Parts: sequence; C-alpha cells; structure tokens
Amino acid sequence: MRVMRRKVVVLVLVVMPGLWVVLALVRGVWRDYRRQPRAPGAGAGAGAQPSERAPREPDDRSLEVPQYARQGVPPLDRAWTPEDHVTALEALTTLEDWELPRFDSFHSGPVFTRLTSTDAVRTLLEANLPFEVRADGVETFGQTLAGLGQRYGAAQRTRSVGRTEQLEIVAAMFEIRALHADLFTREGARAPADSDLRARADNLYATLASDLERAARFFARRDYPLVARRTLLTHYPALLAHLPADLRAKTTATLQALANDPAYHDLGAPLQALPGPAPSRPLIPLDNPNGSTSLPPVSRE
Repeated sequence: MRVMRRKVVVLVLVVMPGLWVVLALVRGVWRDYRRQPRAPGAGAGAGAQPSERAPREPDDRSLEVPQYARQGVPPLDRAWTPEDHVTALEALTTLEDWELPRFDSFHSGPVFTRLTSTDAVRTLLEANLPFEVRADGVETFGQTLAGLGQRYGAAQRTRSVGRTEQLEIVAAMFEIRALHADLFTREGARAPADSDLRARADNLYATLASDLERAARFFARRDYPLVARRTLLTHYPALLAHLPADLRAKTTATLQALANDPAYHDLGAPLQALPGPAPSRPLIPLDNPNGSTSLPPVSRE
C-alpha cells in the first residue's frame, strides 16, 4: 500500500507538472500564431483585415427529402412548373428556420437545388404560348425567388442557415433577369418600330450588368465564406453571355480589374478567368409563339 502511495506521489509531482508545461507551450505557440500578420484576405473574407474572420456557417439540421414532401413541397421526380415553385415557397413558410433546405446538403441539397433552379422558366419560354403568358410567368417566378430570398434572409438572421444559400438565390435571380431580357429582345425583334420591348430589354441588361459588378464588390468585401463567394462567380460566365457584346466587354473588364485590388486577393484567379466559356445550351428559345422556327436567333453582337 505504501508503494502504491509512493507511485501516486511521484506521478503527481513529476508527470502532472510536465503536462502543464506542454499545455502552456501549446497555448503560447497558438497565441504567437494568432498574432502573426497574414496576407490580405487570408483566412477571412476578401478585403477583410487580418483580425477579421468569416463566421462559421451554421450546422446543417435540415430535414430529409421525404419530409419536405410531407410538408407540401412538390415531388422532385418530375419537372416543376412556376406554380410548383410557388407551392414550395408556401410550404417553407410552415417550417422552422433550421428546417429549411441547405445548399449542397447531404440531407436536403436536392430540394434546395430545385428551389433555385430556373429550368421551369426555360421550359415556359420554349413553350408554344403567347408572349404575354410567357412574360407573366417569368415575372411571377422572379417574385417567387424574391420571396425565397426573404424567407432565407429571415432564417439567416437567426443563424439557422448560412450565407451560401443567400448567394445561390442571388445567382438565380440574376439568371431570371437575364432570361426576361432575352424574351423582350426576341419579341422586340419582330415587334412594330414603336414598341418599347427592345428598350425594356436594354434596361434589363444594363441593370444585370450593374448588379453583377455590385454583387462582386459587395459579397467579396463582406464576411461571406470563401467557397460561397467563389461559387457565386462560377455563375458569372453564363450570366455575362446574355449581355450585348459591348456591355459584356465593359462589364468583364471591370470585373477583371478587381483581381488587381488587394481587397479581392482570394478571388483574383476566378475574376481573371472571366468571362469564361459560353454556356452550352441556348440563351433563349429559338421558336416563337406561333410554332414557327423561321425567326433567326437574336444577335447581340
């Protein structure tokens, strides 16, 4: 028994102080590391000072895909219509903030992808329907996306969803604006000379170009995760391809110039790579409401 006590005393007097020394050393090394200067944008949002860090994205506590179906979200095994998107948004209003679908989530990623997909609008634009019906459908879908942004904005304020979801919704709204402008351009090409469709299309293109520049500046300088900001830029090549040639060149040059600004240090490569390859699928449908395919594709060059 005395031998056992002696061993315990030796353990306390020799081993435990050694552990405290190791912990003190680790703590000191970590403190010194935290004090080291970092390159602009390293470990934080682009444009952030060395002491600033992008906040951690909230944990994914979203539901499984079948649970959303039980809440009223339309099934994912078929194509959605714009009305299905409205139904899905109404279903999301019944959920807790932390139950909302998340981007690239193992549990709910497919639902979020469908919520922000513009395939329903593209299908509508390719349908043999009057111009007014297609235009109204695009506007309705845009309003649905705006409502989706408000729903996720409220959930973000409670730290239930992340900033990545917000950026994906922004990208979808940009694409809807581009498709809307494409529709006006196509219809304006065969409208009477006094029609304002081409002017409305030009205004939409100009607004899109301005928003692309502002989004790149705003989200790059804020505390958004780097992966989310780079993911947003992956949408830019397809969006830039919608713009008329001169506006596309001007907007691309402005975005590329940001790569030389130290504030956008960690986005330099994606910005320099713009405008990137053109999208593989048509920007706008080639058919017209009368079912004829004789109308040539819209030229923006």
